[in-house]
Amino acid sequence: ERRRRRGRQTARQVRLPRAAAADSASMPPLTRRASKRMAREAEEGAAEAADDGVGMSPLIGSVLRDAGREPPAAGVGARGSADAARFAPYPRPASATRPAASSEQPAERAQRMAEQAARARAAHDQQAAVLEAVREHDAAHRAVLQAQAAAKREQAAHEQSARERMEALAQQQAQHDAQAVEQLEAARREEMVHAQAAREAAVIEEQAHAERETAEHEAEEAAAREQRWLGEAATLGRATREAHEAAERQRAAREQAAAGAPSIFQQAQGGQDGPSDWCASASPGTPPPLSVAQGVGGSSDEGWPCVVRIAAGSPAFEDPGAAATKWLFGDRSHLVT
Repeated sequence: ERRRRRGRQTARQVRLPRAAAADSASMPPLTRRASKRMAREAEEGAAEAADDGVGMSPLIGSVLRDAGREPPAAGVGARGSADAARFAPYPRPASATRPAASSEQPAERAQRMAEQAARARAAHDQQAAVLEAVREHDAAHRAVLQAQAAAKREQAAHEQSARERMEALAQQQAQHDAQAVEQLEAARREEMVHAQAAREAAVIEEQAHAERETAEHEAEEAAAREQRWLGEAATLGRATREAHEAAERQRAAREQAAAGAPSIFQQAQGGQDGPSDWCASASPGTPPPLSVAQGVGGSSDEGWPCVVRIAAGSPAFEDPGAAATKWLFGDRSHLVT
Protein backbone atom coordinates (compact mmCIF):
# COMPACT_ATOMS: atom_id res chain seq x y z
CA GLU A 1 0.00 0.00 0.00
CA ARG A 2 2.85 2.37 0.80
CA ARG A 3 4.59 1.54 -2.46
CA ARG A 4 1.33 2.10 -4.31
CA ARG A 5 0.89 5.48 -2.65
CA ARG A 6 4.46 6.49 -3.42
CA GLY A 7 4.11 5.46 -7.06
CA ARG A 8 0.86 7.33 -7.46
CA GLN A 9 2.25 10.41 -5.74
CA THR A 10 5.39 10.18 -7.86
CA ALA A 11 3.33 10.09 -11.03
CA ARG A 12 1.22 12.97 -9.75
CA GLN A 13 4.36 14.93 -8.86
CA VAL A 14 5.74 14.37 -12.35
CA ARG A 15 2.50 15.71 -13.87
CA LEU A 16 2.25 18.72 -11.56
CA PRO A 17 2.94 22.10 -13.17
CA ARG A 18 6.11 23.83 -12.18
CA ALA A 19 4.39 26.74 -10.51
CA ALA A 20 2.43 24.45 -8.15
CA ALA A 21 5.32 22.06 -7.44
CA ALA A 22 7.96 24.76 -6.86
CA ASP A 23 6.69 25.39 -3.33
CA SER A 24 7.57 22.06 -1.76
CA ALA A 25 6.82 23.32 1.73
CA SER A 26 3.08 23.45 0.92
CA MET A 27 2.97 19.78 -0.13
CA PRO A 28 1.76 16.97 2.15
CA PRO A 29 4.47 14.91 3.89
CA LEU A 30 4.14 11.95 1.54
CA THR A 31 4.20 14.23 -1.49
CA ARG A 32 7.31 16.01 -0.22
CA ARG A 33 9.05 12.71 0.41
CA ALA A 34 8.12 11.52 -3.06
CA SER A 35 9.31 14.81 -4.53
CA LYS A 36 12.63 14.53 -2.74
CA ARG A 37 13.00 10.94 -3.85
CA MET A 38 12.24 11.88 -7.45
CA ALA A 39 14.68 14.79 -7.24
CA ARG A 40 17.33 12.49 -5.83
CA GLU A 41 16.74 9.97 -8.59
CA ALA A 42 16.83 12.77 -11.16
CA GLU A 43 20.13 14.01 -9.78
CA GLU A 44 21.58 10.53 -9.92
CA GLY A 45 20.30 10.10 -13.47
CA ALA A 46 21.73 13.47 -14.50
CA ALA A 47 25.08 12.59 -12.91
CA GLU A 48 25.14 9.23 -14.65
CA ALA A 49 24.20 10.85 -17.94
CA ALA A 50 26.92 13.45 -17.44
CA ASP A 51 29.46 10.75 -16.65
CA ASP A 52 28.38 8.81 -19.72
CA GLY A 53 28.68 11.90 -21.88
CA VAL A 54 24.91 12.17 -22.46
CA GLY A 55 23.02 15.43 -21.93
CA MET A 56 20.34 15.63 -19.27
CA SER A 57 16.88 14.72 -20.56
CA PRO A 58 14.09 17.30 -20.42
CA LEU A 59 12.07 15.03 -18.04
CA ILE A 60 14.91 14.85 -15.48
CA GLY A 61 15.51 18.58 -15.70
CA SER A 62 11.79 19.22 -15.26
CA VAL A 63 11.68 16.99 -12.20
CA LEU A 64 14.68 18.77 -10.68
CA ARG A 65 13.20 22.18 -11.30
CA ASP A 66 9.77 21.14 -9.98
CA ALA A 67 11.46 19.97 -6.79
CA GLY A 68 13.16 23.35 -6.41
CA ARG A 69 16.62 22.09 -7.23
CA GLU A 70 19.03 23.10 -9.90
CA PRO A 71 20.70 20.63 -12.28
CA PRO A 72 24.35 19.76 -11.56
CA ALA A 73 26.73 22.54 -12.39
CA ALA A 74 29.49 22.15 -14.92
CA GLY A 75 32.47 20.15 -13.71
CA VAL A 76 30.52 18.43 -10.86
CA GLY A 77 29.71 14.84 -11.75
CA ALA A 78 28.97 11.76 -9.76
CA ARG A 79 32.31 10.33 -10.81
CA GLY A 80 34.35 13.56 -10.63
CA SER A 81 34.49 14.16 -14.39
CA ALA A 82 36.37 17.31 -15.46
CA ASP A 83 34.36 17.85 -18.60
CA ALA A 84 32.21 20.88 -17.75
CA ALA A 85 30.26 20.73 -20.98
CA ARG A 86 28.77 17.32 -20.15
CA PHE A 87 26.92 18.67 -17.07
CA ALA A 88 25.18 21.56 -18.80
CA PRO A 89 21.33 21.40 -18.84
CA TYR A 90 19.73 19.77 -21.85
CA PRO A 91 19.74 21.10 -24.58
CA ARG A 92 23.34 22.12 -24.14
CA PRO A 93 24.77 25.11 -25.98
CA ALA A 94 26.83 24.28 -29.00
CA SER A 95 29.78 26.25 -27.61
CA ALA A 96 29.81 24.09 -24.47
CA THR A 97 29.37 20.72 -26.14
CA ARG A 98 31.35 21.08 -29.33
CA PRO A 99 35.03 20.21 -28.87
CA ALA A 100 37.83 21.93 -30.65
CA ALA A 101 37.92 21.40 -34.39
CA SER A 102 41.43 20.18 -34.27
CA SER A 103 40.75 17.47 -31.62
CA GLU A 104 37.63 15.69 -33.06
CA GLN A 105 36.93 14.38 -36.53
CA PRO A 106 33.50 14.80 -38.15
CA ALA A 107 32.88 11.05 -38.17
CA GLU A 108 33.73 10.73 -34.50
CA ARG A 109 31.54 13.70 -33.72
CA ALA A 110 28.62 12.19 -35.65
CA GLN A 111 29.10 8.87 -33.93
CA ARG A 112 29.23 10.58 -30.54
CA MET A 113 26.10 12.56 -31.32
CA ALA A 114 24.31 9.40 -32.44
CA GLU A 115 25.32 7.61 -29.26
CA GLN A 116 24.14 10.54 -27.18
CA ALA A 117 20.83 10.62 -29.04
CA ALA A 118 20.42 6.86 -28.55
CA ARG A 119 21.13 7.15 -24.84
CA ALA A 120 18.71 10.09 -24.58
CA ARG A 121 16.01 8.09 -26.36
CA ALA A 122 16.72 5.15 -24.05
CA ALA A 123 16.41 7.43 -21.02
CA HIS A 124 13.15 8.88 -22.39
CA ASP A 125 11.83 5.39 -23.08
CA GLN A 126 12.81 4.29 -19.60
CA GLN A 127 11.01 7.25 -18.02
CA ALA A 128 7.96 6.62 -20.20
CA ALA A 129 7.99 2.94 -19.24
CA VAL A 130 8.16 3.92 -15.57
CA LEU A 131 5.24 6.29 -15.96
CA GLU A 132 3.25 3.68 -17.90
CA ALA A 133 3.97 1.10 -15.22
CA VAL A 134 2.80 3.58 -12.59
CA ARG A 135 -0.37 4.20 -14.58
CA GLU A 136 -0.97 0.47 -14.99
CA HIS A 137 -0.35 -0.06 -11.30
CA ASP A 138 -2.79 2.73 -10.48
CA ALA A 139 -5.37 1.23 -12.84
CA ALA A 140 -4.90 -2.23 -11.36
CA HIS A 141 -5.12 -0.86 -7.86
CA ARG A 142 -8.19 1.12 -8.83
CA ALA A 143 -9.75 -2.06 -10.19
CA VAL A 144 -8.84 -3.86 -6.98
CA LEU A 145 -10.38 -1.06 -4.95
CA GLN A 146 -13.50 -1.14 -7.09
CA ALA A 147 -13.72 -4.91 -6.66
CA GLN A 148 -13.23 -4.53 -2.92
CA ALA A 149 -15.88 -1.81 -2.81
CA ALA A 150 -18.26 -4.02 -4.80
CA ALA A 151 -17.52 -6.93 -2.47
CA LYS A 152 -18.10 -4.68 0.53
CA ARG A 153 -21.37 -3.45 -0.97
CA GLU A 154 -22.43 -7.01 -1.68
CA GLN A 155 -21.45 -8.07 1.83
CA ALA A 156 -23.31 -5.09 3.28
CA ALA A 157 -26.38 -5.98 1.22
CA HIS A 158 -26.10 -9.59 2.37
CA GLU A 159 -25.73 -8.50 5.99
CA GLN A 160 -28.67 -6.13 5.59
CA SER A 161 -30.84 -8.88 4.13
CA ALA A 162 -29.72 -11.26 6.88
CA ARG A 163 -30.46 -8.58 9.48
CA GLU A 164 -33.90 -8.01 7.97
CA ARG A 165 -34.57 -11.74 7.97
CA MET A 166 -33.46 -11.98 11.59
CA GLU A 167 -35.67 -9.03 12.52
CA ALA A 168 -38.61 -10.60 10.68
CA LEU A 169 -37.98 -13.91 12.44
CA ALA A 170 -37.68 -12.15 15.80
CA GLN A 171 -40.92 -10.25 15.16
CA GLN A 172 -42.66 -13.45 14.10
CA GLN A 173 -41.33 -15.25 17.17
CA ALA A 174 -42.51 -12.37 19.35
CA GLN A 175 -45.97 -12.60 17.76
CA HIS A 176 -46.02 -16.36 18.34
CA ASP A 177 -44.94 -15.84 21.95
CA ALA A 178 -47.63 -13.20 22.46
CA GLN A 179 -50.26 -15.50 20.96
CA ALA A 180 -49.06 -18.37 23.15
CA VAL A 181 -49.22 -16.14 26.23
CA GLU A 182 -52.74 -15.02 25.27
CA GLN A 183 -53.81 -18.62 24.76
CA LEU A 184 -52.34 -19.61 28.13
CA GLU A 185 -54.09 -16.69 29.80
CA ALA A 186 -57.38 -17.62 28.11
CA ALA A 187 -56.97 -21.26 29.17
CA ARG A 188 -56.15 -20.17 32.73
CA ARG A 189 -59.18 -17.88 32.82
CA GLU A 190 -61.39 -20.64 31.43
CA GLU A 191 -60.00 -23.07 34.00
CA MET A 192 -60.67 -20.56 36.75
CA VAL A 193 -64.24 -20.09 35.47
CA HIS A 194 -64.76 -23.87 35.39
CA ALA A 195 -63.31 -24.21 38.89
CA GLN A 196 -65.56 -21.41 40.16
CA ALA A 197 -68.57 -23.00 38.49
CA ALA A 198 -67.64 -26.37 40.01
CA ARG A 199 -67.31 -24.80 43.47
CA GLU A 200 -70.64 -23.03 43.08
CA ALA A 201 -72.25 -26.26 41.87
CA ALA A 202 -70.79 -28.10 44.86
CA VAL A 203 -72.11 -25.42 47.22
CA ILE A 204 -75.52 -25.54 45.56
CA GLU A 205 -75.52 -29.33 45.75
CA GLU A 206 -74.57 -29.21 49.43
CA GLN A 207 -77.31 -26.69 50.07
CA ALA A 208 -79.81 -28.83 48.17
CA HIS A 209 -78.67 -31.92 50.09
CA ALA A 210 -79.00 -30.03 53.38
CA GLU A 211 -82.42 -28.78 52.32
CA ARG A 212 -83.45 -32.30 51.37
CA GLU A 213 -82.22 -33.63 54.69
CA THR A 214 -84.03 -30.80 56.49
CA ALA A 215 -87.18 -31.48 54.50
CA GLU A 216 -86.93 -35.20 55.23
CA HIS A 217 -86.33 -34.49 58.92
CA GLU A 218 -89.25 -32.08 58.99
CA ALA A 219 -91.38 -34.63 57.16
CA GLU A 220 -90.38 -37.27 59.69
CA GLU A 221 -91.13 -34.88 62.53
CA ALA A 222 -94.45 -33.98 60.92
CA ALA A 223 -95.29 -37.66 60.51
CA ALA A 224 -94.30 -38.29 64.13
CA ARG A 225 -96.41 -35.34 65.26
CA GLU A 226 -99.26 -36.59 63.12
CA GLN A 227 -98.94 -40.06 64.61
CA ARG A 228 -98.75 -38.55 68.08
CA TRP A 229 -101.72 -36.36 67.34
CA LEU A 230 -103.61 -39.33 65.97
CA GLY A 231 -102.68 -41.34 69.06
CA GLU A 232 -103.69 -38.50 71.34
CA ALA A 233 -106.90 -38.06 69.37
CA ALA A 234 -107.60 -41.78 69.65
CA THR A 235 -106.80 -41.68 73.36
CA LEU A 236 -108.95 -38.59 73.81
CA GLY A 237 -111.76 -40.22 71.87
CA ARG A 238 -111.47 -43.34 73.97
CA ALA A 239 -111.36 -41.27 77.13
CA THR A 240 -114.36 -39.31 75.94
CA ARG A 241 -116.27 -42.48 75.25
CA GLU A 242 -115.25 -43.86 78.61
CA ALA A 243 -116.27 -40.60 80.25
CA HIS A 244 -119.66 -40.76 78.55
CA GLU A 245 -120.01 -44.37 79.59
CA ALA A 246 -118.98 -43.44 83.15
CA ALA A 247 -121.45 -40.59 83.12
CA GLU A 248 -124.20 -42.96 81.98
CA ARG A 249 -123.26 -45.40 84.66
CA GLN A 250 -123.15 -42.66 87.26
CA ARG A 251 -126.56 -41.45 86.21
CA ALA A 252 -127.86 -44.95 86.44
CA ALA A 253 -126.14 -45.31 89.79
CA ARG A 254 -127.71 -42.11 91.05
CA GLU A 255 -131.07 -43.27 89.97
CA GLN A 256 -130.47 -46.58 91.67
CA ALA A 257 -129.05 -44.84 94.73
CA ALA A 258 -132.03 -42.57 94.89
CA ALA A 259 -134.25 -45.62 94.88
CA GLY A 260 -132.32 -47.81 97.31
CA ALA A 261 -129.95 -45.63 99.36
CA PRO A 262 -130.67 -47.21 102.78
CA SER A 263 -129.83 -50.70 101.63
CA ILE A 264 -126.55 -49.53 100.14
CA PHE A 265 -125.72 -47.71 103.33
CA GLN A 266 -126.48 -50.76 105.30
CA GLN A 267 -124.29 -52.85 103.07
CA ALA A 268 -121.48 -50.35 103.59
CA GLN A 269 -121.97 -50.44 107.35
CA GLY A 270 -122.09 -54.19 107.38
CA GLY A 271 -118.95 -54.52 105.34
CA GLN A 272 -120.60 -56.72 102.77
CA ASP A 273 -118.93 -56.88 99.39
CA GLY A 274 -120.75 -55.74 96.33
CA PRO A 275 -120.16 -53.96 93.08
CA SER A 276 -119.96 -50.24 93.25
CA ASP A 277 -119.93 -47.69 90.41
CA TRP A 278 -118.62 -44.76 92.40
CA CYS A 279 -115.06 -43.50 92.42
CA ALA A 280 -113.35 -41.82 95.32
CA SER A 281 -113.37 -38.06 95.15
CA ALA A 282 -109.92 -37.74 96.63
CA SER A 283 -106.72 -37.80 94.56
CA PRO A 284 -104.28 -40.75 94.80
CA GLY A 285 -102.58 -40.89 98.16
CA THR A 286 -105.54 -39.34 100.02
CA PRO A 287 -107.28 -41.61 102.53
CA PRO A 288 -110.86 -42.55 101.66
CA PRO A 289 -113.73 -40.80 103.44
CA LEU A 290 -114.86 -41.99 106.83
CA SER A 291 -117.08 -45.02 107.24
CA VAL A 292 -116.02 -46.33 103.81
CA ALA A 293 -115.14 -50.00 103.74
CA GLN A 294 -112.56 -51.59 101.47
CA GLY A 295 -114.00 -53.05 98.35
CA VAL A 296 -112.98 -55.55 95.75
CA GLY A 297 -111.34 -54.79 92.37
CA GLY A 298 -107.59 -54.03 92.82
CA SER A 299 -105.74 -51.03 94.25
CA SER A 300 -104.05 -47.81 93.05
CA ASP A 301 -100.29 -47.02 92.97
CA GLU A 302 -100.46 -45.76 96.54
CA GLY A 303 -102.13 -48.96 97.79
CA TRP A 304 -105.58 -47.41 98.44
CA PRO A 305 -108.62 -49.26 97.15
CA CYS A 306 -109.95 -48.31 93.75
CA VAL A 307 -113.41 -49.77 94.25
CA VAL A 308 -114.91 -48.61 97.55
CA ARG A 309 -118.14 -48.35 99.38
CA ILE A 310 -119.18 -44.77 99.92
CA ALA A 311 -120.85 -43.97 103.19
CA ALA A 312 -124.09 -42.12 103.14
CA GLY A 313 -123.77 -38.44 103.88
CA SER A 314 -120.24 -38.08 102.39
CA PRO A 315 -119.56 -35.54 99.55
CA ALA A 316 -119.08 -38.41 97.11
CA PHE A 317 -122.38 -39.88 98.13
CA GLU A 318 -124.17 -36.63 97.56
CA ASP A 319 -122.72 -36.17 94.00
CA PRO A 320 -120.90 -39.27 92.77
CA GLY A 321 -120.98 -38.10 89.12
CA ALA A 322 -119.07 -34.92 89.92
CA ALA A 323 -116.56 -36.91 91.94
CA ALA A 324 -116.04 -39.35 89.07
CA THR A 325 -115.66 -36.53 86.53
CA LYS A 326 -113.10 -34.77 88.73
CA TRP A 327 -111.21 -38.01 89.15
CA LEU A 328 -111.34 -38.67 85.40
CA PHE A 329 -110.04 -35.33 84.15
CA GLY A 330 -107.70 -34.70 87.07
CA ASP A 331 -105.58 -37.83 86.58
CA ARG A 332 -106.55 -40.18 83.74
CA SER A 333 -103.90 -42.76 84.64
CA HIS A 334 -105.99 -43.71 87.73
CA LEU A 335 -109.22 -43.98 85.80
CA VAL A 336 -111.23 -46.74 87.45
CA THR A 337 -114.83 -47.82 87.47
